[in-house]
Amino acid sequence: MRTWTRLDSYFALCVAHHTKFTGFTATTQHAAPPRPASAALALNGCLLRTKHVRVQGMIKAILLLLEPARTWDKIAREARTKLSILLVFLLPWLALTCAAEGYALVRWGKVQGPVKTIKKFTPAEAVGYETLQCVLSIALVFVGAKLLQSVAVAFNSERTYNQAFTTVAYGLCPLFLARFLDMHTHMSPWVSWGIGMSLSLVVLYQGVLRVMQPAQPQVLGLFISGAIVLTMAAAAVRLVTALTIAGKFKNIHTLFLDAATRLGL
Repeated sequence: MRTWTRLDSYFALCVAHHTKFTGFTATTQHAAPPRPASAALALNGCLLRTKHVRVQGMIKAILLLLEPARTWDKIAREARTKLSILLVFLLPWLALTCAAEGYALVRWGKVQGPVKTIKKFTPAEAVGYETLQCVLSIALVFVGAKLLQSVAVAFNSERTYNQAFTTVAYGLCPLFLARFLDMHTHMSPWVSWGIGMSLSLVVLYQGVLRVMQPAQPQVLGLFISGAIVLTMAAAAVRLVTALTIAGKFKNIHTLFLDAATRLGL
C-alpha cells in the first residue's frame, strides 16, 4: 500500500512539473507576457494608416480641380478640425511644393536682376527662402479664414471659424500647386501666382456654397467679397516672396538663412 501511495505522489509531481514548464493549461497560456513583435506590428499599422490618410488628403487636392462639387460635398461631410486639416492636408502639400522649388533653386537657379542673370542658390539660402514662404503660406490661410468669416458676418451669415478655415485651406490649394511652375528658371513669380489664384477662385466658389452654406441670395455677394480679400492677401504674400527671391529683402532673407545655418543645413 505504501508503495502505491508513493507511486501516486510521484506521478502527481511529474504531472505538475510537466504542466508548469510546458504551459499545457489554459491558465498558464494566458499568463504569458505579450510578445514585443505585436507592439511593433501595431505601431507599423498605425504609421501605415497615418500615411494612407495623408495620401488621401493630397489626392483630394487634385480632385478639387477635376470634380469640385463632389469633392467639396465630401469635405463638408467630414467636418475636420483645423488641426487635422493643417497636419493631414496643408502641411504635406506645402512641404512638397517647397521641397521641389528649393531643389530647383539649388540645381538650376533663378533669373535675377535687369540683365536676367541666373543665380544658383546655396542649400542654406534655399532653405531660408522656402521656410519664409511656408510660414507666410500658413499665415495666409489662418488670416484669410478670419477675413472670410468677417465677410460672412457682414452678410448676416453667422459661420464658425472652422468652416471658414476649411474653405480657405482647401480653396487655396491650386495656388500652392502652381508653385511647381516656379521650378522653371525663367518662370515669373507673378505668372505662376496668376494661374494658381485663378484656379483657386474657381474652386473657392464651390467651397463657399457647400461649406459656408450661406442663404441662396447671399452666395454670390459672399463669394465676390471673400475672393477680393483673399486675392489681396495672397498678392501681399507673393509680393514679399518675389522681392525676397529677387534679393530685395536681404534682412528677412538673412534672418532665415542664419537660422538654417545654425541648424547645420
